[in-house]
Amino acid sequence: MLSARREEETKRRGESVENKFSRILGERLIRISDVSKATGLSRTTLTNFYYRRNKNVSYETLEKLCDYLNVSLSELLEYYPVTKKTDSASKQ
Repeated sequence: MLSARREEETKRRGESVENKFSRILGERLIRISDVSKATGLSRTTLTNFYYRRNKNVSYETLEKLCDYLNVSLSELLEYYPVTKKTDSASKQ
């Protein structure tokens, strides 16, 4: 049930990918500065990812985050297929 609610919220924001970075850090009580020191990623990069300001994230960044957090990519990001709405009136 919770996953369906998150999916709807993600779609409502017009996104097809749910970024779970902030939730993971919150659950584990990890600070962005700790992640930065351990991974070598800049605080700016991590902060932008945390607040979902990034539209493009490099594979290298994702790999470092997954390794540091010991999670799979699908645990860090979740993809929801975008369904296209068809206009039945235009087909008639």
